[in-house]
Amino acid sequence: MTIVSGTLSQGATLNQSGAFCSEGSEVFSNFAVFGAVISAPISFTLTTGPGTDPAAMILDFSFTNLGSAGQDIHITYTVMPGIITGDLLVAGSNSTVNGLICGFATGVTGACSPTHLLSLNPSWTASNGGSSFTPVLLSIPPLGSLSGDDFVFENVLNGQGFTATTTPEPLTLWLVGAGLLAIGAAGRKRGPRI
Repeated sequence: MTIVSGTLSQGATLNQSGAFCSEGSEVFSNFAVFGAVISAPISFTLTTGPGTDPAAMILDFSFTNLGSAGQDIHITYTVMPGIITGDLLVAGSNSTVNGLICGFATGVTGACSPTHLLSLNPSWTASNGGSSFTPVLLSIPPLGSLSGDDFVFENVLNGQGFTATTTPEPLTLWLVGAGLLAIGAAGRKRGPRI
């Protein structure tokens, strides 16, 4: 599915407004691509494929090859209702990706006050096929907006793609609940203490 398409040059922004796609209970919207460092205008397209895992929200981003000459783009988007508990970045070949998740909109520069930063891994960077994970705080006031949405900023250097996999809150709660049930069941099997 094409998210945005057009001519991208240094300082220009390509926008997609409103809801774009949903995976499970989460809606991804308001995508923007900013040409931070583009040596010459390029015909640019950002796409994503359908997710393959209903428990995790997977956005597999592909875009026009930026090459390897110091090209830099910023991708921002909103996740509603902002119930991410973790995000895994996997960089494409010859790409370096780093990001942050904020409780308020970051804009194309990725500016987020430390008091509203939801991603807990400050060195959340993946390079050349590698991956990086960050746990994410729940977006509630005062960390985030009243709407509870998460605002994602991805800085991409070179290459032509990356994958972002988010983990929704209900899965985390289910895993914690299942673990507690298992502990309780193991304790009951022991029998009475003498």
